[in-house]
Amino acid sequence: FAPSSLGVSSQVLAAGQALNTPTGQLIIASSVVDDVLGLILLSLLEVLVMDSPTAFDWALPFLSSFGYMIVLGYLGITWIPRILQNRVLVHIPSSKRDGVAFALLFVLLAAYLPLLD
Repeated sequence: FAPSSLGVSSQVLAAGQALNTPTGQLIIASSVVDDVLGLILLSLLEVLVMDSPTAFDWALPFLSSFGYMIVLGYLGITWIPRILQNRVLVHIPSSKRDGVAFALLFVLLAAYLPLLD
């Protein structure tokens, strides 16, 4: 097994100063897809232990994972950066913008966690 998670890949690419290259972005994208596929397989293990799973029970991990990846990926690439740049970060001094953006990431993550149950 090779470490291919997003955390490992991004640290290695950042250390080699290749994170913002086309190859680095391809590696990051493939790491995200790899992590999503791992979560799908984990969800399928839950279906395997059900007494009598339906076809929808088998399809739900695929539909929800790829749906979230497509919808949230689109929002994360197009709308959310624009909203943050034009509405939120313009009110923050430039020396503190990275810290505020990082804090916003954790606030959004904390808001998303209750939806997982």
